[in-house]
Amino acid sequence: MIEVHTPSTWELCRCCQNKADVRYEFYFGNHGYSLPMCIKCVAKLHEITAKMAERNPVTQVKPTTKLELAKQIIKENKSRADCGIFNTVNIVGDPMSSLYDDGELQVDICEYYGYFEVFGLSEEEFAELEKFYDECEVE
Repeated sequence: MIEVHTPSTWELCRCCQNKADVRYEFYFGNHGYSLPMCIKCVAKLHEITAKMAERNPVTQVKPTTKLELAKQIIKENKSRADCGIFNTVNIVGDPMSSLYDDGELQVDICEYYGYFEVFGLSEEEFAELEKFYDECEVE
């Protein structure tokens, strides 16, 4: 969900440092952001987002189950995290990035140590995902 609001008169665009025309609010994973931006940079952001969506098969092909979706995300990103897959939260504070989160399925990646965290699958589904992960070739 993206919303646009009028910025304060003194705010500068977060990208180019020109006067901000709007406050651009968006969500990435579970986090919401509100950034002052000029119209030119908002247009550039939309262009980049559209190009990314074209290259990202996850947004184009809709798997029918959470397990199929998790497999697709893992396969597309295995080259970035080939050291393991877990269904427990790391407790040491490893830097994580969210690859997918729809409230039912969450797939996070720790690129620094090269592993995935997957939440929202049953124990049986996760066991099948682990097997898939072990057999999946790095692209």
